[in-house]
Amino acid sequence: MIKNTTSQRVQYTVDIRVEGPGGFDTTVHLRTDVVGVYPGGTWPEELTAVDHAKPVPQHPKVTITRVERRPMFKE
Repeated sequence: MIKNTTSQRVQYTVDIRVEGPGGFDTTVHLRTDVVGVYPGGTWPEELTAVDHAKPVPQHPKVTITRVERRPMFKE
């Protein structure tokens, strides 16, 4: 879940890397650019990580590799 702790409506871009045994390795991306996240608001999200060549790990290592936050409107 993304929580906007700023006083402005914000767009987020987030990259999440998922790794596991047997070579499972993929990155999923999340963008909130349609409506953004209002001040104090949250953006619930459920992502599915897929590596078609490897089995899904039971206990994956999940790393947030990038977070960008951009105000939607300049005041």
